[in-house]
Amino acid sequence: PEADLKAVPEVALICFVVCVSSLPAAILWRLALRLKPRQKTFRWFLCHQKATAGAFARLLKIALMEARSANGSVFLDSDNLSDLGKLFGYIKENTQTLVVLCS
Repeated sequence: PEADLKAVPEVALICFVVCVSSLPAAILWRLALRLKPRQKTFRWFLCHQKATAGAFARLLKIALMEARSANGSVFLDSDNLSDLGKLFGYIKENTQTLVVLCS
C-alpha cells in the first residue's frame, strides 16, 4: 500500500505535464487550420445570360469537366443553384475562377 501511495505524485506529475504540453500543441494545430487556405467548392463559375448563352454555357461546362486540366467542379446555375439569395455567396466563398460569357 505504501508503494502505491508513492506512485501517486509521480502519476499526477506525468498527467500534469502531458496536459500542459498538449495545450500549446492544440492551439498551434487550430491556428494552422485557420491559416491554411480552404479548398473552393467550384473551380469554375459560369456566368451567362440564359436566353443568349445558356446552350453555350452548358457546352462549356461539359468541355471543362472532360478536360484533364479542370480540377474540381463547374458551377452552372441551372444545375447548382437552389436559392437565388445564395448566388453571391457561391461566387465570393466557393468559386476559384469566375467565367463571364458576354453575349
